[in-house]
Amino acid sequence: MVVDPEQGVTLQCQPRAMTLTMDPSALLGLALDDLEPLKSDCVGFSKATEKGKYVYNIPLSACGAEIKVNL
Repeated sequence: MVVDPEQGVTLQCQPRAMTLTMDPSALLGLALDDLEPLKSDCVGFSKATEKGKYVYNIPLSACGAEIKVNL
């Protein structure tokens, strides 16, 4: 899990997806719907507002993400 409390951003990685949670102020005026996956046919992507924060669930394989492993 990556957390940047100063920016109000949390990124939690799971085996098949990432969950990005952020304070709207971190987006410098962008709205929840302004962030979309690059692939228009992305299956499993979702976005919501929870407790005043933006929450994005991003699948690792269906949306064009590249998985890199550092050993």
